[in-house]
Amino acid sequence: MEDLKRPAWNAGLRGDATIADLFRMGFLHLPVHLPGHRRAVRRSRKLPHWMELASTAEVHEALSQAFALMPMFYWPEKGGDLRATYLFDLEGDGGGQWWVAIDNGECTSGEGLANPDRLPLRTRPAYWMDLQTKQLNPLWPSSAAVCV
Repeated sequence: MEDLKRPAWNAGLRGDATIADLFRMGFLHLPVHLPGHRRAVRRSRKLPHWMELASTAEVHEALSQAFALMPMFYWPEKGGDLRATYLFDLEGDGGGQWWVAIDNGECTSGEGLANPDRLPLRTRPAYWMDLQTKQLNPLWPSSAAVCV
């Protein structure tokens, strides 16, 4: 277990990471490919969203891990002097509340409520993952409403 805490490097990351973080990224990357499989068989049979196949606890854990990894992908040189806190309120099975804060060139994240004066993004867990994997266009949602 101590080996999983050793530092690791990935070209896409801008923050410190461990070997365990790289394993988490691989785990979270798997659902990115499910929409491609869904499209390939859609004509003959509709496949459920991966979240429909997972338990509520599994969905919540996947979302928690995704938000925990977000600060590693923040590029302070591109963010400039941005100061913001974003609240993600994902309603429904497996959902919850997470926040991402950017201040002084650093990005942090956590679970729970952020400052109550911040503008929240409210949606369902499956819509959020579809937005992250570019399966849902935030500007032109298909038949499903993005925000609830």
